[in-house]
Amino acid sequence: MNENKKTQVGNLLTALNDAARLSRHKVFILADGVPDLARYSKNRLIRRLLKAFGLVIHHFKLGTKISKNRASDLVLLYGFSTEFLFVSYITSWFYTRNVYLLVHHNIQQASQNVVMKFFMKAYHYLGYKFVIHETTSVLKYLDFNEQEIAKHVVLLHPVRKLDLSPDRQLKLSSTSLDIDNVKSPKIGIIGSIRRGKRFSETLALLLDLGEKLEFQLVVGANNLSELGDINLNGAALIDTSESENYLAAIEFCDIVILNYEKSQYLFRCSGVAADAIGTKTYVVCPNYPLMSHQLRYPDEVGLLYDEESELEMVLEKALSLVLSSSNDEIFEKHYAERSAEKMASLFDSLISERESSLTS
Repeated sequence: MNENKKTQVGNLLTALNDAARLSRHKVFILADGVPDLARYSKNRLIRRLLKAFGLVIHHFKLGTKISKNRASDLVLLYGFSTEFLFVSYITSWFYTRNVYLLVHHNIQQASQNVVMKFFMKAYHYLGYKFVIHETTSVLKYLDFNEQEIAKHVVLLHPVRKLDLSPDRQLKLSSTSLDIDNVKSPKIGIIGSIRRGKRFSETLALLLDLGEKLEFQLVVGANNLSELGDINLNGAALIDTSESENYLAAIEFCDIVILNYEKSQYLFRCSGVAADAIGTKTYVVCPNYPLMSHQLRYPDEVGLLYDEESELEMVLEKALSLVLSSSNDEIFEKHYAERSAEKMASLFDSLISERESSLTS
């Protein structure tokens, strides 16, 4: 797992674990890693088989842990593979009564694959409860009706206020830029260079817009070598392999842009967006349902665009917003509404509602 992903997952898990500790009830957060068996072979077919076997082992263990922790008031499963969760169902001895599944990529995947959609519907009927960031309304794209949707739970994607060390130093990779004397507003593209994030395409767009809109381009990734021979025209290059440098890179920016692929992120939140909000950095991203709500509730900490052709106009508006206003108050609203304390209250409400229904 790359360091960027470790940081994002770590922030989310830390918030969930904090909420579990703050709850008045016994909440068990189940978040185990998948064994990396594929590393034992270079053959593509064997690697795929080993990866599948690793997922079977992983979900087998998840099921046994669910069974062992059934005395908990709430079990929250962080991270599951849709097609392998049935293994956990069997090894937990078919126990689902107080088991909640934190959904990430699963709805996106099921919206494009009829088999995955079948699995998600089956898990609903087996009694699992889905915990979905921002809004459960996206379940309608999996043909859930209103009554079925009402059985599942909204969890606002947590945001943790990230107070970085005041004596930290941002480590640049290769540029003559004097970061202490940058006067222009800074727009960054931060994250892993991988499928779905449209890193290279977005970089090309920002290079074209840099002189016109007069901003300093910041490029941060843990695999910068994959950019190849692109002429970056004085951009600040930051290796984000170290989590501290990753967060410092985001904080260095005034705006972070996430131009993610619709087929990969239409029904997903963004960990980079959460980290940016945590450092009081504005976000610009496509107008997808979950990321839109992530930026706009309880107040706007970023701007959205429907078409890539609107990007120049939206960036211009975002730059004027950054230069003309103090943003502390709106970010503080996010920290309060998306805090571990709020999540703990949600856990307590879910448990109390279930106990009331059992006694009525």
